[in-house]
Amino acid sequence: MLIYRDKEIYYGLLILLISRIFLENEEVFFLLSLVYFSACVSKTMKLRIPQITGLKLYMIFIIYSTIIGFCLYSARNVIRDLFYIVPTVLWIIIGYNLCANNQTGKSLLKTLYLYGMVISIKCVIDFLLNPTLNFNQIRVIFGTCVYDIGFLLPIIAFEIIILKRTVFSAKLDCFILLLMIVQIGLSFGRIAILEPLIAFSIISILSIKSLGSKGRTIKILAGIFLILTIAVVILFYVLPDSTTSVFLAKIENSATEINTKQNIDSIASAMQNWRAYEMQATLKQWRKSGILSQAFGRGIGKGIDLEFVPYSWKSAGMIENGEMPLAHNGFYTLIPKGGLFAVVSMLLIFVGAIHKGFKMTKCKNRECKINGIVLVSIMVAGFANMWVVRGAVCSEAFLVWGSILGWMYAEERRRG
Repeated sequence: MLIYRDKEIYYGLLILLISRIFLENEEVFFLLSLVYFSACVSKTMKLRIPQITGLKLYMIFIIYSTIIGFCLYSARNVIRDLFYIVPTVLWIIIGYNLCANNQTGKSLLKTLYLYGMVISIKCVIDFLLNPTLNFNQIRVIFGTCVYDIGFLLPIIAFEIIILKRTVFSAKLDCFILLLMIVQIGLSFGRIAILEPLIAFSIISILSIKSLGSKGRTIKILAGIFLILTIAVVILFYVLPDSTTSVFLAKIENSATEINTKQNIDSIASAMQNWRAYEMQATLKQWRKSGILSQAFGRGIGKGIDLEFVPYSWKSAGMIENGEMPLAHNGFYTLIPKGGLFAVVSMLLIFVGAIHKGFKMTKCKNRECKINGIVLVSIMVAGFANMWVVRGAVCSEAFLVWGSILGWMYAEERRRG
């Protein structure tokens, strides 16, 4: 099947998504996304507010905390923080409206698969043009939009391997799958690798339970495990010790990095376990706040107060007034800005979607079950991402997660 003749592709959306890869400017991409969404709404003359558990509360948090922020902090800081929060919400709304207004049988997933393919191709080309075995340089090259790939890889694997579907063509499907696996593996990101593994594990378990494919799914999982084991062995044999040792050290230190019970009493100890220190600093700041601030935060524009600041950060101007705008953990990032209200709102989005997904896996319609499996998998994997590397509260839009979330809710609403 020729891609340019595929009537299921949102070509305008695909062009927009590809522009993101080469622009490498999230602020400009956000503005382009707004233009695209406005054009879609103008074309259909319909704007639908997503009926998603927790989302309206989350939008209330954005509104009231923005008002507080403009009253208390500089406009620059407020706008900066809005760029961390609003783009993902926009993509939830875009995904919801694309599905709700879909009268031509177009597919968001097929469009996203092509977007993912272009990302992975770019990474491979960049690597071939600038070959290196340096750990950090490899991570930079293959880290391009890697979390988006982390959601797309298990879903397309689900379609191709478990459901035995042909998405584009047999050869192109395998090509896309292989490209995404290569990018995920060579990104050397712990959560980048863990995210698709979590999602595909959930998909496999729910497929056995809901689709009645126990024997075949178990055989598939065994085959995948064998292939991954061989691939890891080959990768560690080919790459130099200087690269693999760094990656193994990061894995070994993972539990310590997020252990908030350890004693951090100096800049050196804070830098050694920075994620744990971020959490400690956030909780300390929250406990010292008043009841209203604990409940509703101190407004968008407020960061996390740091007692121990890395020397390099001071010289680079990364800290303003002793505050850090973002933590690695998305929930902890929300606490100073929106308090418990913001955190609970975001938790409701995850819990509500997982609950809805499980309900969908029990319906009689097979497509409804499949959508439910996908929804649960991306929400569980998305929660892991949110806990470790910010997720939906980040300088880059949580685009694939948000758009699929919106689409699945709208699809279920249309079906029901």
